[in-house]
Amino acid sequence: LVPKALLRQAGVPTPAFRVMASPADDPTGIPLPAIVRPRHAPDGLRRRVNNVDQLLRAVRAVARRHQEEALVEEGIAGRMIRVGLIGNRSLECLPLVEVDPVSGEKRCPPVLDLRLAERVRDTAQHFAATRTARDDLDDSVDTLSLLRHFLLSFLALFSLARFS
Repeated sequence: LVPKALLRQAGVPTPAFRVMASPADDPTGIPLPAIVRPRHAPDGLRRRVNNVDQLLRAVRAVARRHQEEALVEEGIAGRMIRVGLIGNRSLECLPLVEVDPVSGEKRCPPVLDLRLAERVRDTAQHFAATRTARDDLDDSVDTLSLLRHFLLSFLALFSLARFS
């Protein structure tokens, strides 16, 4: 949830989200359709729901199967493009990767218009550079690069939806 909060703080539009521990939690205000997944799970375990009954069943299934809370996110249209960056002071983009939201299958490189791909890379680098200026982490800590990769996975998804 930290990456989502950081993205919002930086002004990057992100879908509404909420953590639900059980179906007894109030689902009021969650935009539908929504995506439900275990809070700490990879993208491959995502489930799209279209109504409150499906939402509550999905939250119950997450609690039962994974013994953890469910992360419920507003479902958005668009493709999921991941952007990996290497470096601390000087950032270099790795090849873009598209992740199928249903199967979790990855495609590298994704089929994208060259201008759109460049815009996604530029946006990711701009966001990462902005974060770097405010980070108090030591340059020798590789965690910063890993955090950037995680954050930019979300950034690219929403940038792509916004720029298309």
